[in-house]
Amino acid sequence: MQQPGDYCALRLAGGPIAVLRGQDGQLRALSNVCRHRGTPLLDNGFGNISNRIVCPYHAWTYNDQGVLIGLPHSGDIEVNRQSHCLPKFSLDTWHGLVFVCLHESDVSLEQKLAGLDNYLTKFDLQRFTNGYHSEPQHWSSNWKLAAENGMESYHLFKVHPESLEPYTPTKSAFYVAGCASWRVTAGRFQGALSNLTGLISDSNALNHYLLISIPPGFIGVLTYQSLDWITVLPEPSNRCLVHQGGITDASGLNYRDSTSQAALAFLEEEGASWWS
Repeated sequence: MQQPGDYCALRLAGGPIAVLRGQDGQLRALSNVCRHRGTPLLDNGFGNISNRIVCPYHAWTYNDQGVLIGLPHSGDIEVNRQSHCLPKFSLDTWHGLVFVCLHESDVSLEQKLAGLDNYLTKFDLQRFTNGYHSEPQHWSSNWKLAAENGMESYHLFKVHPESLEPYTPTKSAFYVAGCASWRVTAGRFQGALSNLTGLISDSNALNHYLLISIPPGFIGVLTYQSLDWITVLPEPSNRCLVHQGGITDASGLNYRDSTSQAALAFLEEEGASWWS
């Protein structure tokens, strides 16, 4: 979403929203429902518009900032255009990831994550300029259990003895730092992974992964090649909706080396089917 008019339309916590880059270069999160009859405006997924959003039902027209600018055949009816603009939601970015808040908050994302970046500097995240994602999945789990399971490596030796334990052993996992707004644990790659990264560089960042949790439902696995993430949203009847994706450097789009594969396995083992 780098060009003016680029958008992503999706449902967030049951509500339709559109994240749109305006002609002024700014990202905005807008309601994706026409203020007239509630018709969805933009089709779900990624796309591009010019500088206007036109309702497919009655052609009410909004600019790329959500301002109502056109009402065909309104005649003598006076419509307060200001009160019929598309609702906006708080939006902020963190290392290329977009966070949207659906309720009013006195705390910015920068304030919420204050101090977290101090533990990420060795991973050189500004290199991650490419993004990827997969289709959302419905998991048969309470959302809190799914989120808490992704926050720790303690269970690897018991639950994943063949797939994860040989490469990211439980005994090498350790707590880094945390507070009410975020938490970081880490671990060391072992065996073939450790030997491979040692040939590339002696940097500790290449030999380690970080497990990042941002409540209530964001979990990320950071390696030197990528930051892979899931978000967990509640659904009725002990089910949850899981979105998956990540950001990577240029090499991560061409091949998945063994280091990245092991990092992704933290999420794949819980039932995620990743794009490749």
